[in-house]
Amino acid sequence: MFHKRALRLFIGISLFVAGYLYYVHHDRQQSIAKFFDNPKVGDIYKIEKEDDEGKYTHYWKVMETHEKGLVFVPSKFKAWGSIDYLQRSFDEMLPFSYTHEQLKALRDGKLNSWEHDNLKLIDIVRKQ
Repeated sequence: MFHKRALRLFIGISLFVAGYLYYVHHDRQQSIAKFFDNPKVGDIYKIEKEDDEGKYTHYWKVMETHEKGLVFVPSKFKAWGSIDYLQRSFDEMLPFSYTHEQLKALRDGKLNSWEHDNLKLIDIVRKQ
């Protein structure tokens, strides 16, 4: 009796977590599709980087858009997961830029060089 109840609880929790993860992934893919081709100043790009130490999420804020690409400033922090309160503090003294071609490769998970190894765009947040 106890084992049956524990098994049902485990299955229920597992289904809930799987459903939630699917929803988050689907929501992120929709935001990338919606905002990628129409960037605006203030958009926040969540970038996942994987290295020997694990996976980290970096936050890049769009500071300027121009015909060749975007100018970003990095968050002052990085995290092991996607933590929204880290979207508040950016280092405006360290701007960097990416061309539209580099951003498309980043979105597709194909941007590889010694400087940009294992980067992937996982979300775009636009404050309304």
